[in-house]
Amino acid sequence: MAEPQSGFQALLDELKRRRVVRVAVLYIAVALAALQGLDLVLPALGAPEAAFTVLVRALVVGLPLALALSWVYDVTPHGLVRTSRAGEPDAARPGWFALPSLVVVGAIGFALGAGWIWGGGTAIGDPARDGSSDPRLASAASGEYSIAVLPLENLSADPDDEYFSDGLTDEVRAALGRIDGVRTAARSSTFALKGLVEDVRTLGRRLGVEAVLAGSVRRSGDDVRINVSLGQVDDGLELWTDSYDAKMADVFSVQSRIAEEIAGALRMTLSEDDAARIASPPTTNSMALDKYRWGRFNWNRRSAEGLTAAIANFEEALDFDPEFAGAWAGLADAWVLMPEYSDEIDPEIALARADSAATRALDFDPDLAAAHGSRGLIRTFSWDWRAAETAFEKAIEVDPDYATARQWYAMMLASVGRVDEAYEQIRAAAAADPLSSVMRQDEARVLVMLEREDEALSVLQDVIATDPGFAPASGDAGWIFLEQGRFDDARNAFDLAAERERLDPTPMRDFVGGVERYEREGAPQPLPAGFDRMGDVTPTFLAGMEVLLGNPGAALDRLESALERRAWDLITVGALPPLHALRGEPRYETIVRAVGAERWLER
Repeated sequence: MAEPQSGFQALLDELKRRRVVRVAVLYIAVALAALQGLDLVLPALGAPEAAFTVLVRALVVGLPLALALSWVYDVTPHGLVRTSRAGEPDAARPGWFALPSLVVVGAIGFALGAGWIWGGGTAIGDPARDGSSDPRLASAASGEYSIAVLPLENLSADPDDEYFSDGLTDEVRAALGRIDGVRTAARSSTFALKGLVEDVRTLGRRLGVEAVLAGSVRRSGDDVRINVSLGQVDDGLELWTDSYDAKMADVFSVQSRIAEEIAGALRMTLSEDDAARIASPPTTNSMALDKYRWGRFNWNRRSAEGLTAAIANFEEALDFDPEFAGAWAGLADAWVLMPEYSDEIDPEIALARADSAATRALDFDPDLAAAHGSRGLIRTFSWDWRAAETAFEKAIEVDPDYATARQWYAMMLASVGRVDEAYEQIRAAAAADPLSSVMRQDEARVLVMLEREDEALSVLQDVIATDPGFAPASGDAGWIFLEQGRFDDARNAFDLAAERERLDPTPMRDFVGGVERYEREGAPQPLPAGFDRMGDVTPTFLAGMEVLLGNPGAALDRLESALERRAWDLITVGALPPLHALRGEPRYETIVRAVGAERWLER
């Protein structure tokens, strides 16, 4: 009598009889071979990055399904039949049917697995697959959706065409922003990622958006080719992609089509107003638009040279189209920042020109957020606080995601002592523009005004870590260390700022040494030579340095001189921490009240 088999041996024999083991081996072998081929083929087909991952998941899910089917069914000359039980005669299975049987069962398992993964857990053919209840589009269908437009890559033979690809990026972002319910990530955050090679999910999460639009531009003479794709952040899948060929004069219509087709891909219904806003070009003159792109490209360099070039570009654009509101707004933006970057232009003249340009922009487009924002900054520098606030509020009303308007508004509020409100605005600006080092720097400055220096240092150290080339963050950290009496830390921070700006660190080292001697010995120290000749060191800032060196009289002399000239930077006279030591001094309080910052005297 044969000995009874163990339970494990019986199971193993049954698995062999039902060919489950052979199915598993062949399935794995075929799957590995398929993945090797797909890894080569998918990129050539333009498939999204996530497609390969999805197929791997499909094959993994398909394996147990294939094994289950091979246990229950077999393929015979008579068709697909249930496998006979142990002890029952097998249906005729010619040897040549063994391999097809395994392949068929494996294919069925793969198909079901792929259907499950692609369907997000819904059955194939489920009505939910029409997109109306697709969770990836739920927020879009409800009218709320956030998109980041990454800088379009310049694939042209001429590297100088980068101004063109950057300009198209801004214009596509603007077109999408005209759709009611669509929020677009701020420019400075998206451009902070320029050239960074990361997947859609990582980029989108850093920007705090639901979808990322990326692509490229190739320009050859008058011909332009634009390739764009929209990727979903939560799963990395591609929602939409397209390519466009156009002449230079027709590029704006392509931008409008991109916005409309993205809205369609997101199951969003455009209102008549949305469609009209998208289709309305900023100018009908292609040369004016091209000069405007150059202007914005140079303006974003944020240097005296860049602003000078931008002014020339915007003026050229206006030569082609005198009613181009965007070019007038760009001209206002350039002039209003000029006093901050250059000491070769009289601030009063620069602000007057900026004001004139902003007025012309609003004459042609009363709802242009950029022009209202510029007017707010102009009024801030003119100490016209009520008019400044009105302008900033209008800019934010027109474009709630206009982070720069919120940033400027925050600094205006801080200047007049409304620091809690300033913090609310700068936090909103940082949320709208999360990767902007400038926004985070100003957030730290407001925290200092709130006497939350440790939090301010934490913000600045984060900026230094994530944007090593941004020197102002190191400089601001140095000032906090100096106020705290941490002189070695202050020296190190100022050295780092000088290194990044490629400046001589000696003047700031001498200054820190002077402050340290004054704190130790109590004897006033002279302001180190050279600071008076530095155009980027403003009168109010020099007054603060004099206070730290023990020279309050010299500080007051500088402030009174600045008041006589109505120096633009005197807006910080109440807010600058070193100057708080002058409170109670009649000369200082007279200056603060003259500027309109008397709330600081009550804090």
